[in-house]
Amino acid sequence: MEPAEQVEQALDKMNIEYQIVYHPVAHTTEEADNYIEEIVGVRTKTMFLTKKLNVIY
Repeated sequence: MEPAEQVEQALDKMNIEYQIVYHPVAHTTEEADNYIEEIVGVRTKTMFLTKKLNVIY
């Protein structure tokens, strides 16, 4: 299973709502903002996934 899938499963298990936005590479937060203009919530530019996922349930 891919690390991103593990994260999605963990968020689902904890009933945490999320939305994944796929877009071309954005080198600045200003550039990334163009892809999420209509989405309400807190923005993040990068999410780092490591090989080992530590999740507390």
